[in-house]
Amino acid sequence: MRVRLLRLLGFGVASVWRTSGIRARARGGMSMMENMPKKKPRQRRQFTADFKAEIVELCLRGDRSVPDVCKDFDLTESAVRLWLAQSDDSHQPKDLDRDERDELAQLRRENRRLREDIEILKRATAFFARGTR
Repeated sequence: MRVRLLRLLGFGVASVWRTSGIRARARGGMSMMENMPKKKPRQRRQFTADFKAEIVELCLRGDRSVPDVCKDFDLTESAVRLWLAQSDDSHQPKDLDRDERDELAQLRRENRRLREDIEILKRATAFFARGTR
C-alpha cells in the first residue's frame, strides 16, 4: 500500500500511473468509448414550406425562444436557425426604381457636403482655440 501511494505521488518509477485517462481501458480490455451505447441516427424528415413559415413566425414573435419551439415540435435547433436565416434573406429589399436611385444619390451628396462642413468647423474651432492661449 505504501509503495503504491509513493508511486501515485510521483516517487520512483511510476510511468504507468501517469498515463492519461484517455488511454485507460475499461474492464474487459475495451476502451470506454467502445462500451458506450451508440445513438441511432435520426431519420431525415421533410417539412412543408407552410410548416417552416409557421415555425419561423413562432420564433420571430418573441414570446418563446428558439430552443423552446424546438422542444415543442421535436426539431433540431440547427434546422430552425437555418430556416430563420433563410427567411431573413427573403426579406431583402428589391432593386430601386429610378426615382429612388435619384433620391439616394441626392442624399449621399448632401451627406458628403455636411461631413465636409463639420470638418471645416472642427478645423476652425481648433484654429481659434490655439489663438486664445
